[in-house]
Amino acid sequence: MTRIGPVAMCALAAERLVRRAADRAEGAAGRADPERAVALSIAARLLTEGLGCGALLAAAFAGGGALVVMMTDGAESHPGSARWPGPRLAAQRRAELLAAIAVPGGGADDLTCLNLPDGNLYAIDPAPTAGRIVALIDRTGARTVLCPSPVDAHADHKATARIARLARQHRTDTAIYLYPVWSRRDEDDVCAAHGAAPVIRFDTAPWRDHKRRAIGCHHSQLGLIVDDAPGSFAMDPAVVTLFVTGDELFSTMDHGCDPVCHRNDLPGHRRSVAFPHKPV
Repeated sequence: MTRIGPVAMCALAAERLVRRAADRAEGAAGRADPERAVALSIAARLLTEGLGCGALLAAAFAGGGALVVMMTDGAESHPGSARWPGPRLAAQRRAELLAAIAVPGGGADDLTCLNLPDGNLYAIDPAPTAGRIVALIDRTGARTVLCPSPVDAHADHKATARIARLARQHRTDTAIYLYPVWSRRDEDDVCAAHGAAPVIRFDTAPWRDHKRRAIGCHHSQLGLIVDDAPGSFAMDPAVVTLFVTGDELFSTMDHGCDPVCHRNDLPGHRRSVAFPHKPV
């Protein structure tokens, strides 16, 4: 497994991000206008990007800029709640995401919400959504796309990876990096799941405080506000610690598995999420 720091990772992703990161290091440039963003993060669900690539996003915001594309509306994380029905929960989660993006210096213009059905992304025709992603790539000039790994045991993550693959067929000069979330149990599992793909470790040390504070903005997912839903979801603190303190892992889509979507790929995401892991 290769372990590289922020500048090296950006070099693999896009030369423009390297140049802007170098400018930032010399104090010559700040975050770019979102119209010229060089990193595009396609997240299946709210908080997905914070866990899997939050540190790399912080580095991108500090350098060349980033645009976060939220695929689903987040309305189904706590079904059955009387105080937090779907529309209210979706609005809450969007506000949480805006607060999280603000931590590394992003704003409302750095977020695009597609508002597709939470938990049912696998059921829609992927082609129109892939077309929207292509349009965003063209508008921002992004040559780096980050998205959840298709080996994650969640149908929305697999569907997002499938959409990203379709988009890349139209923009072959775009590099797509896959990050594990639910499949992130330990390094060996990630390497085995991605087969021949080299797994790249992104050194998150300079950005861990940003990542911790951004994840902390997702109150609804941390069990802090919704308490009346049957089997309420709450992110296990041990899982948060794993993602905050460990390096972020990426593989390239060229080598990664073809995503396959099945409804039974959905994990028990309405319970507290925890899994055994070794420190990474």
